[in-house]
Amino acid sequence: MTYNLEKFLKGLEELQIELSDNQIKQFIRYYEMLVEKIKL
Repeated sequence: MTYNLEKFLKGLEELQIELSDNQIKQFIRYYEMLVEKIKL
């Protein structure tokens, strides 16, 4: 699945938080796991 991360990345920038590409991928996976859990 692909996501539009524009708002997420803009929010990180505003908070002066830098994430690596790997950390962003981990965040997406965590989000997917939360959404999957909610659907159960």
